[in-house]
Amino acid sequence: MKFWGDDRGQSVQVGAVLLFGFLVIALTTYQTTVVPQQNAEIEYNHNQAAGMDMLDLRNDLLTAGRTGRTTATTVQLGTRYPARALFINPPPPSGTIETVGTNDDAVNVTIGNATADGDVGDYWNGSDRAFNTGAIVYSPDYNQYQNAPDTGIDIGTGVVFNAQQDAKIPTTDQQLIQGNRINLVLLAGNLSKGGSYATSLDIRPVSSSENTVEIDSDQNVTITLATRLSVEQWEDLTSEEPVLAVESVGSIDEEFNRIRLVLKPGSYRLSVSKIGVGTVGSAGGTEAAYLTAVSGDAVVNENTEQSVRFELRDELNNPTGGEAVTVSINDSSLGCIYVTNPDNCGSSVTVDADDHDGEIEVQFRATNDIDGSSEPVRVEATFGGGSAAAERAAVNLTVVNTDRSGTDGGGGGNGDSDDGNDNNVPGSQDGEEYVAYKDADGDGVYDDGETRYTPSQLQNFDDQSADLRIADAIESNNKIQINKANSFVVEDGASVNTNGQFKVGNNVGSVTIEGSVSSSGQMQFQQSGDLNVIGGSIDADGEISVQNDGSIIANGATIESSTKVTLRAKSGDIDLTDATISTPGEVSITAENNADNIIANGATIESQTKVTLSSNSGDIGLSNADVSTPGEISISADGDGDDIIADGATLDSSTKVTLTTKTGDIDLRDATVSAPGEKKAKINNDDDGRIRVGGLGITGGNAKLIAEVRETSQVEGEGSVDPGEVEIKT
Repeated sequence: MKFWGDDRGQSVQVGAVLLFGFLVIALTTYQTTVVPQQNAEIEYNHNQAAGMDMLDLRNDLLTAGRTGRTTATTVQLGTRYPARALFINPPPPSGTIETVGTNDDAVNVTIGNATADGDVGDYWNGSDRAFNTGAIVYSPDYNQYQNAPDTGIDIGTGVVFNAQQDAKIPTTDQQLIQGNRINLVLLAGNLSKGGSYATSLDIRPVSSSENTVEIDSDQNVTITLATRLSVEQWEDLTSEEPVLAVESVGSIDEEFNRIRLVLKPGSYRLSVSKIGVGTVGSAGGTEAAYLTAVSGDAVVNENTEQSVRFELRDELNNPTGGEAVTVSINDSSLGCIYVTNPDNCGSSVTVDADDHDGEIEVQFRATNDIDGSSEPVRVEATFGGGSAAAERAAVNLTVVNTDRSGTDGGGGGNGDSDDGNDNNVPGSQDGEEYVAYKDADGDGVYDDGETRYTPSQLQNFDDQSADLRIADAIESNNKIQINKANSFVVEDGASVNTNGQFKVGNNVGSVTIEGSVSSSGQMQFQQSGDLNVIGGSIDADGEISVQNDGSIIANGATIESSTKVTLRAKSGDIDLTDATISTPGEVSITAENNADNIIANGATIESQTKVTLSSNSGDIGLSNADVSTPGEISISADGDGDDIIADGATLDSSTKVTLTTKTGDIDLRDATVSAPGEKKAKINNDDDGRIRVGGLGITGGNAKLIAEVRETSQVEGEGSVDPGEVEIKT
């Protein structure tokens, strides 16, 4: 029997082979096209996120320089691809972050032609001052995203930039020059980290403080930078600042350009700090550069003490230790000095390098008795030999003959003159030291027979009828609490320094601070009358809180807190003309319903958190004031017809600035408003109020002021400012 061949199954086999081939082709195509595309998208998104990490790093670096706080920032160096069951991923993309230029002395910022007054001028004398710095650069290593940019930070200027091939494009504004402020943050240390993981960068202050020094020049102040950016880019970055010219002065190893900024004539406030990342060696530190007297010249009554303070500063104007400081007086017959132990009082004292951090305080004890009406004595501090002017600083004291002994006016005892009214200090008796008295006849001086008080009697003072006056220095380890008094005065030349709380209760009438009040705890003023701190000073480690029924008058006063400052008046004005308010915490100034105006013309208000000024029924005056904070500046006048008058003011925020009235005007003529975020002037409820902007300067971020009004005609003077600086919204 013959069998024939059979090929009926060949079509199935061929189909299977073809389907398998198509599958292989599809998988191969997916592997070679889709997977790379997806991975490229993942890498691109990571590059955007890494750019935000670098922006956060820049902000943390600048904040550490301003506040002196140690912090840490995370940067995601690389990323991961999603797991794939059938397909293959390349190795995870990685990146490196490293410092550049910090070991090269040529990479610096040099300030030239800058001069200052007083002790500071012994160092800032017009000579070039060069400060080493550098940049931080993140470089990605991707598998698919080709030509991805490096992201760098010019630390000294605060500019973040993207570097792609030969092009470098800034992505943030500069922070170096903001109106009349020069804010220089320097970089020290060596850092190099790589990988595909997230890494934490510790940021440590090397030299920082809240010190600013005022500099100017008969010539133009110059700032020469080592920067990764070009002249043209710096012209754009400083177009709204007081920069007269931008000049190229060479390059450094093809990495950095040398750019010189020539500033317009005028005075500038200079703040310099240095922060460290990675390993910071001794070369990254600072050295003592000059001494300055923190205390001013003063009058000292015989048989009393006066605190005298000096500050040893490094080349960045910040307090520094590391050098012994000797303090001496030129006439030991008029008194002696000591640091902490009165038994060691002598004509000179040396504070060893390890015993201070730049703040040197000594006590001058005036002699028990002098002849004549007064005698001068000079308290001088020196370091490093004291041969150069910058190595010396002095305070001039005048010892006053309070009991008039040895003069025609009388002698000995209480020292009363013919009218029995010349001794302003209660004095001591039977081993008790009296520092205050009840001014029974209201003449403002101590008279025989008037009740006297020791410091311990002021821990809980409760005499509603008393016109209480502190006339001498109080050094107390306990609280000072004035619960009840008709009035309370800290006389000119008197001082209160307590390690406990300082409090004035609501059963006290008016309060006047002509001298100084200092507390290591909280400081509270709750009196029912006015508070007057004209020319005086109050400072506390805790919160300073003023909440009284009367006015707050603090012309030329100094108010400093290590925590927070709150000023709240229920009636009368809050007058802070030419005052200085400084705190790391919030500054809150409020004039309540029955209060009148907030007047802060020429004032300096500095906060590391937030500044708020609010008036419910009065104007807010900030003419020529200087308000600065990394946080928000909020100014609001909420009464009908109440104005905000801020002509010539400088409002400097690292967040946003908001000025709001209900129906009144907002005057910003010749002012400078700086913030990377929102800058807004708003009139809520009226078409007659005006926003005046002639000569206004706007810097930072989206450099324009949003003026919210009902009619465009309410914005006056917009033609006198740069185009685009004011956007009107109706």
